[in-house]
Amino acid sequence: MLTVFRKKYPALVLGATTLLVWISAIDYLQGGAPYGDDLSAHYALSVHISNLIAQGQTNFFWENMNLGLPLFASYQPLPSLFTGLVIALLSWFSSLTVFKALIILIWSTLPITWYKGARWVGMSQTQALILGLLTLTTHDAWHVGFTFSSTAYEGLYTQAWGLWFFPLAVGAFNQCVFLQKMDARWASLIVALTVMSHLFTGVLTAMACGCMLMAQPSHIRSSLRQLISITLLSFAICSFWLVPLLLTREYLGGLPWMNHNYDGWALEQTLQNFISGELLDAKRWPILTILSLAALAFYLRRIRRSFATQACVLFALLTWFLIGGRETWGEIYAALPLHKHVNPIRYITALQALALIACANLCAELWNALSLSSNKRFVLALGCFGVAAAFQFNFLERTLRTLPLFEAPLHRVAGELAADPDHRFMVDGQYSTGSHFHRDLLPLLSNRPQLQSYSLGYHATFSTYYAEHMKPTPTGLRLFNVSTLVTRNNAEVPQAFEFYRGIGKYKIYRVPGAEKWGYFDLVWPGPNVHGSLRAMRETLSKLAPELFEKNMVAILKSEPGQDVRIDTHPDNKPAPIGQILSTSRGADQFQARVEAEAGAWLLFKVNYFPFWKATINGTPTTIHHVAPNFMAVELPGGIHEVSFNYENPWLQKIGAVISLIWLCVWPLWSWRSTRRKVAAA
Repeated sequence: MLTVFRKKYPALVLGATTLLVWISAIDYLQGGAPYGDDLSAHYALSVHISNLIAQGQTNFFWENMNLGLPLFASYQPLPSLFTGLVIALLSWFSSLTVFKALIILIWSTLPITWYKGARWVGMSQTQALILGLLTLTTHDAWHVGFTFSSTAYEGLYTQAWGLWFFPLAVGAFNQCVFLQKMDARWASLIVALTVMSHLFTGVLTAMACGCMLMAQPSHIRSSLRQLISITLLSFAICSFWLVPLLLTREYLGGLPWMNHNYDGWALEQTLQNFISGELLDAKRWPILTILSLAALAFYLRRIRRSFATQACVLFALLTWFLIGGRETWGEIYAALPLHKHVNPIRYITALQALALIACANLCAELWNALSLSSNKRFVLALGCFGVAAAFQFNFLERTLRTLPLFEAPLHRVAGELAADPDHRFMVDGQYSTGSHFHRDLLPLLSNRPQLQSYSLGYHATFSTYYAEHMKPTPTGLRLFNVSTLVTRNNAEVPQAFEFYRGIGKYKIYRVPGAEKWGYFDLVWPGPNVHGSLRAMRETLSKLAPELFEKNMVAILKSEPGQDVRIDTHPDNKPAPIGQILSTSRGADQFQARVEAEAGAWLLFKVNYFPFWKATINGTPTTIHHVAPNFMAVELPGGIHEVSFNYENPWLQKIGAVISLIWLCVWPLWSWRSTRRKVAAA
């Protein structure tokens, strides 16, 4: 028994750890909707994608979030697409259970990928095994870093995917570039999967690999071919998503406000949080903090002799400086590529990972220094694992929580909301309906769009800002096509709403006469507004409803980097003569039959984006970008059929197919090639 264990102990220990996580999650899997601020949005998106896949749709658009979200604009396409595909394939199974099972699958196997990645970068079996076990042990006070609670509390599902691939990507880079033991095509594939899992972890991977090269610059010249191959191939695999994302940055992003963490921390604050234990051991004994400080003192003495230590120190300094954000570096930080709307505190992920690596190395040194027989080592290791497993089981079981969804009145509220799919509804924290269950899960349950979410689309559209600052007046509500309010307290309700129905603690309010409006309205063209779309936000949030009340819309003329200026207002006009005769919509298109006088514009109240196309009676027409962030077309006189269609470009679709084929075919071809070589030998 002992002999078998000694030979197979890494696999057995990692397997036991995986099993421990699954056992601790039994109640979680059987429960209702998971807690975690972004999890409801990730779940709702995955279900939406599964529906698109089932319908054979190739245009990926989601109307339920933030006034319409082009899905490719997300910075984490792989987890959403994969989860949606799995839900579609397992359509006979509960989609909620499938989603929660994938969360547990990622975290339960995280020690395995970190063990494998550690071995690829040259760590010993003992060091790699300890590191793998430590990946589930960090507790930070903000739940945004390398900690299980980042998913369970904050709902950072896709970041967990990125962390799952991160050690494999860095390890593959080392195997390919420095050791030249791995084909560049394998390394590129793993790097691409990391980038597509979460763009932030892709940035971390690039930084980590760059620090490895800086520690051993002599390898740059000798490994130039591998470096170029990895860079070009990984970019090519991601290009179907990354190129359009980068080319349309002008239309993406826009936080409604910046909290303290988005400004970053002063450099000394990060040190204080580390030394105080808040970074690694929040609300418990500072075990990891003490170990990492001891390891820091121990290994810094070897920095001149160890390239690995030099690379880790460079990576630590780089990410420590980046945590400073605007607080430390001002607008220089915002000028960094892809950093204008990145939360700097996410970089504690890198510091936590480096601390775990240091702890693993120190623990391995201490373990190897023990003068014990094999049997005593086995008993001691088993005892340590048992104690740690007991604490970890207790932590996981307490952390994984769900809402008893089907016993709550939320489903009855959703049923009421489902009766009016042609208008948005709104919820808000001041009415005790601001949680992710209301903002993100309720739209899924009711199959009806909700005004605003702080999760998906938070960075990807300007709508979060405009929805945040919308005045709930009759004009503002009509402009944003909001007809219903859901509350759960006795807060004062805007006068535009009238009480409709109470369901348990919930109260539903409606706007009288809202049935007369919808996603379309007839307006006149108003003044041109020039300048940066981001700089326009404050001006347009006030100007747009004022003009709309006068039956006009402002026309946006994007001029990046320019100050905002407004052309002279045209004279007031009466409402255009005409009416919206009928409307219909699908997953990626909205249609209206309209009667209007010549020169009137048809306002479409969904986020503007370059991939939208419009036709009038089947003939393509120009889409105008109008305030606050909507679309409009000019109408000829008479009765017309107008259609707005969201279409991902064919080049993007072809690129996605090529990337998918490569991701599926290359591993299979490589495996068969290896089998043939082994058989021939």
